Amino acid sequence: MEMALKDQQKVAGERQGYMHCFCLAHLQKLHELKFEDGEDYCTKWLGNYAKLQSLLYMPPFVIIVINTMLKFVLRKFVIFEKRRNITSELVSATTKMFIVQFLNTAILLLVINGGIAWITYSDSDVHEDFSVEWYRDVGATLIMTMLMNVFTPHVANAMW
Repeated sequence: MEMALKDQQKVAGERQGYMHCFCLAHLQKLHELKFEDGEDYCTKWLGNYAKLQSLLYMPPFVIIVINTMLKFVLRKFVIFEKRRNITSELVSATTKMFIVQFLNTAILLLVINGGIAWITYSDSDVHEDFSVEWYRDVGATLIMTMLMNVFTPHVANAMW
């Protein structure tokens, strides 16, 4: 506890992460932990940790929901093309779904986080190249989206 407190009192760039390790190890009893200076650092840490975890899981979830809705809509629109047989209907629907899901999943994520000045939504989120930070921020979201894409088509097909 003492090491975590000393580490927390350092300047943000010089911290080594002892508070994270300490609070994560004592996750079940965070409400009971009080430090020597009376501050409740672990409760603040938990709020920040929850925000960071939501940044990792929320974009893939939103992408999956949008992809599922687009899949449903495209299947309905292909009917209006009046194809001659079911095979050509399926080919048309599959091609359209691939293009839309590819754009929504990969291209959009890469363009937004790609460092193009007039597209990025914040100066702090610009990644000049595929660096460790890029893999931590963008790559983790992309990987999580791909992992979720393994399971969600089966769930979506079971629902509709």
